[in-house]
Amino acid sequence: MKVEIAEGVTENTKARAINKKIRPQFAASPEGNLMFAILERAILDLAKVETKKTLSKREEDMRFLERRQAASFLKGEITCAGLCGVDPDWVRKVIKDGGLSLNIERIEG
Repeated sequence: MKVEIAEGVTENTKARAINKKIRPQFAASPEGNLMFAILERAILDLAKVETKKTLSKREEDMRFLERRQAASFLKGEITCAGLCGVDPDWVRKVIKDGGLSLNIERIEG
């Protein structure tokens, strides 16, 4: 089932919708909660696109680094999902269908 994405939806809103779709696949146990929290953080970091023009160069660099590391993690084995019986390829499909890209490029402006 493909997720419809409305015009003007923020990256953060997309990430929250993606996490909401993925969450039920993880057991409601301390271990399941921990493994989902790791994945949730990576997806939220992937969506960190700042629209304010007031970020310092250092803040921009940190934001880019966080997004790049999140994308690298999500392109990999996603062990936290696999340990809980959740197919990493399915996770990547949900991310893609939810409108987030795993291809992170620096936008110079």
